[in-house]
Formats: sequence, C-alpha cells, structure tokens
Amino acid sequence: MNDSYSMDVLNLYVAPKAAVNSDHPSLVHEVVSITKKSTEITPKVVIIAFEELLEKAGGMRFMEIFDARPKPA
Repeated sequence: MNDSYSMDVLNLYVAPKAAVNSDHPSLVHEVVSITKKSTEITPKVVIIAFEELLEKAGGMRFMEIFDARPKPA
C-alpha cells in the first residue's frame, strides 16, 4: 500500500528472558500500554527469541527506528 496518509504501524520485537513459547500476555499488555501513552501509536508486539532479534537487528548495534514505507517517487 503506497498511501502516505495511511495509519502508522509500529512493530516492536521483544525478546523476554523467559522462553518464547511461554505465555506473555501481561508483558505484551505492558509494552502496548507504555508505548501508546508515550507515542500515541498502538504497536504490534511480537515475542521472539534473542537470537532472532540479533539476526533482525544485524548484530548488537540496534537501529532505533526503521521506516519500511516505500520512498515517494
């Protein structure tokens, strides 16, 4: 979708200390609540393993914000 006026989407990848296959509803709720209060955007929280988070981030130098929208022509 190339609509520059579409809703913003914020995906947060979280690697908790507990096992990924554990149930983390309270963690997800807390992350959503804090993020929404701070940014006024309701994030989609994805629980992943730390190794997967490192792979997504390209190592230990995490990018703070990544704008995945297509560049305007």
